[in-house]
Amino acid sequence: MNKKIAYRGDIFYFNDTATLENVPRKKAKSEQYVYIQDGVLIVEAGKVLETGGYAELKDKLTDIKIIDYRNKLITPGFVDTHQH
Repeated sequence: MNKKIAYRGDIFYFNDTATLENVPRKKAKSEQYVYIQDGVLIVEAGKVLETGGYAELKDKLTDIKIIDYRNKLITPGFVDTHQH
């Protein structure tokens, strides 16, 4: 039986693959990435079930073990991130 685990901290991840064509040219809010200050990442069996702000998700965490990484940045594994 797999149990859910929640990781609390600042969360950063990309929505899309960055290329020279889709890099924002102006100083505008980018939709290529997501940054959540004081966020929660809920995981079960190695798969992300849900992510969002702690304030929005705290009621879902009553029976879930929380690993506290506040003041730390949670990111996906950057595996083989080079481009040619």
